[in-house]
Amino acid sequence: MRSGSVAVAMVLATIALPVAAEPWVAGWTTSPVRSPPEQQLTEAQSRDTTVRQIVRVTIGGRALRVRFSNRFGTTPLRIAGAHIALAAGPAAAAIRPGTDRPLTFAGRATVEVPPALISGPIRCQFR
Repeated sequence: MRSGSVAVAMVLATIALPVAAEPWVAGWTTSPVRSPPEQQLTEAQSRDTTVRQIVRVTIGGRALRVRFSNRFGTTPLRIAGAHIALAAGPAAAAIRPGTDRPLTFAGRATVEVPPALISGPIRCQFR
């Protein structure tokens, strides 16, 4: 990915949900995959862009942990804000009112995800 402000990174590495006092359990995962050139954003397109990804988790819980990756990036990926919400319906891009929750990165609303060769995935949480 190129640098720029985005609401959500295009690669969502892991969503994990805790069960009671148990350790975190993977509820949905995907591997980072390089986008084909025709699907990659240009520098201009990647600025002030919102990306929405629908994820169907397989387990419930009271908290959520999300991992973002810049695996194929060559420059830092700036996430200016990220949110999680329930879909308004099956395959709906709209969100169910009252379910939008911000994600934080060590308590901050923004984060820079370094290129893959510099660092591992960035974790964020909401409760």
